[in-house]
Amino acid sequence: DHRASSVAPYAVLHLFVDRAHGLPAADLNGLSDPYVTAQINDMDLDVRTSTQNNTLAPRWSEHFELKVYRPESILTLFVHDEDFGHEDT
Repeated sequence: DHRASSVAPYAVLHLFVDRAHGLPAADLNGLSDPYVTAQINDMDLDVRTSTQNNTLAPRWSEHFELKVYRPESILTLFVHDEDFGHEDT
């Protein structure tokens, strides 16, 4: 894991998670409580937006700095629905 070592990153990626629209309803009320997480090369990152409650068109406007250690890295973003007492989807 490069994050724990003294190896300098190949690059620093500035990720801005702005908004989404047209999300599917995940809750019984016909809405969702979406938030976003990220991975680089299938490794979870310390990236999690705030939860936007009861919406299918969330606006986050959140910025993250990601250290990239390989030039051909793949960034994957996930939109989840937060459900208290259940595993997120």
